[in-house]
Amino acid sequence: MESLTLLLLCLSLVNNIAISNARDTIDRVQFLSDNGETIVSADETFALGFFSPGTSKNRYVGIWYNKVPKETVVWVANRNKPLTDSSGVLKVNDTGILVLLDRSNDMVVWSSNTTTTATGDPIAKLLNSGNLVVHERSKGDDDSRDFVWQSFDYPSDIILPGIKLGRNLVTGIKWSITSWSNSSDPSPGRYSLRFDIDGCPQTMMRDGSTKVFRFGSWNGVQLIGQAAVTTNSIVKYSYVFNEEEQYGMYELINSVAPHKLMLQSDGIIRRTTWSSEKSSWITIMSKRGDTCDNYATCGSYSSCNINRNPICSCLDGFVLSNKQDSSSDCVRRTSLNCRGDGNESLNSRIRKKKIIIISCVLSFGILIFIVIVIYRWTLQKNGKISDHLDEEIELPLFDMSTIISATNNFSAENILGKGGFGSVYK
Repeated sequence: MESLTLLLLCLSLVNNIAISNARDTIDRVQFLSDNGETIVSADETFALGFFSPGTSKNRYVGIWYNKVPKETVVWVANRNKPLTDSSGVLKVNDTGILVLLDRSNDMVVWSSNTTTTATGDPIAKLLNSGNLVVHERSKGDDDSRDFVWQSFDYPSDIILPGIKLGRNLVTGIKWSITSWSNSSDPSPGRYSLRFDIDGCPQTMMRDGSTKVFRFGSWNGVQLIGQAAVTTNSIVKYSYVFNEEEQYGMYELINSVAPHKLMLQSDGIIRRTTWSSEKSSWITIMSKRGDTCDNYATCGSYSSCNINRNPICSCLDGFVLSNKQDSSSDCVRRTSLNCRGDGNESLNSRIRKKKIIIISCVLSFGILIFIVIVIYRWTLQKNGKISDHLDEEIELPLFDMSTIISATNNFSAENILGKGGFGSVYK
């Protein structure tokens, strides 16, 4: 009995050691071959290895949810260049470039092709976020500036929490996602989703090069017109605009269940979370938008309201250029006259306005003058202004003998003071 207990304890210990030592890195010595090998993130959420999607027999390198029974691939490396057999091997070279080789002909099928090189010992590591990063072994995983390359810069058809949509203004990298061609072919399909920062920032979907749908413009707080794209108890959306980056992204707040936003091959945007109880993906949001969200549904100088019939209407001052088509462009009800005679007419109106203004000012001034004259005349008539104010005031004259007598012959005892013109006597 004691021997059996000891054996079970040893087996349990070995199992725990195996789990704790699960490989999450690839380096110059340890490759990843297409023989069932995988690397698993430290928390065992994601795995990286070789797979064949749907009914296809082609082989791809991808990342998928490790503990979700239904294989859900979230990133594919060689989307455009599949392997036709199991001869593939993924390795890291001396400069820190991920390379997928076809051992049957020793050809490079895919590489990370980064311009940044590692000066130390490079490794590729699968993080708990699902991000495959390349950095020097001596560097940590916390600062993306230490990464030589990362898969989050090149997403496939799925946006995981932490993946950006937008543009790095320093490196020129544009973050966007593209749908699969179909469930068995991960090559880029018809639809793409990107955060368009040209003009007023907005999330835009394209069918090829044609703009077909937008979520609404960013107004500094949220995407307008999209009640579904808001922060809630599970997801937190954020938008960053600075000199280095302009992007939108989301993060999970309280949820620990797998969560993804996917652009399907039919152009539907679906946000789902994994339910362990139902053992399936539960749709939280499925959106292609209403007709008004489709790009250029209405013509120029018009507005779109899904609750109206017809949904398109011209702005004030504009009318339909084609009354038989409510989605046609709107034109001015009264055309603008920008020719020479129009300018002359405008100058004539300006001159007339100036004449009217000057006439009004002069008339008002004359009226004020008349009122002042009448008011002064009324005061004089009532005796409130003396008639003697206008008479000349005459000063008395004294002869010399009178002055000598008055000042006691200019006696010093009679001096009151001195000024600029001499002494003053009393």
